[in-house]
Amino acid sequence: MIFWYLIKENPFKITYVIICTICAFVLSTGIEPTKVVRKVEATFEHNSRYYSIPQDGENFIITDEPLENNEYIYYQTNGLKIVTIICLVIFVFLLIMTTVIPDEDTQWNFNKVYQEYLYSQIKMNKEGSYYYYHLKGKLLKRETTHTTNVSVYDYMNNKNLLEDYIPKRQKRNNFIRNMLS
Repeated sequence: MIFWYLIKENPFKITYVIICTICAFVLSTGIEPTKVVRKVEATFEHNSRYYSIPQDGENFIITDEPLENNEYIYYQTNGLKIVTIICLVIFVFLLIMTTVIPDEDTQWNFNKVYQEYLYSQIKMNKEGSYYYYHLKGKLLKRETTHTTNVSVYDYMNNKNLLEDYIPKRQKRNNFIRNMLS
């Protein structure tokens, strides 16, 4: 699969994409805020505002309406949500920077990845005294000696100009199939 060549060529960028995806998933599934309930010892009113003294001895609680059941309930943002947002911002920034900067080291190198993938797909057949190197039904090279110097440049740029190639075995099987049907 071409995806494995992309991972091999761009491991850090793929890691950034995976981390951004995980952060976005965590944020989209909804990290619920934490519900905090504080018990109140006493409440008094002054200038149509209510001041409450909590049992835990922390700061006064100031509200516009009286408290019910002597409890002050509020929701506190979860720390995981804040960390996730910070990670998402950082990794999206890194991903954008490594994609936008026109440098050989920071590019995705899609042509190189595609070329490596095509090299892995080249097949060799020996018919008679010739070695045929073909890729997806197109003949790349015909040699009298075995070689590893086969270029996929013509296939990448001028695939329609290459000669069609069908191995002898496949021709024979097609012929037999046509005779039997």
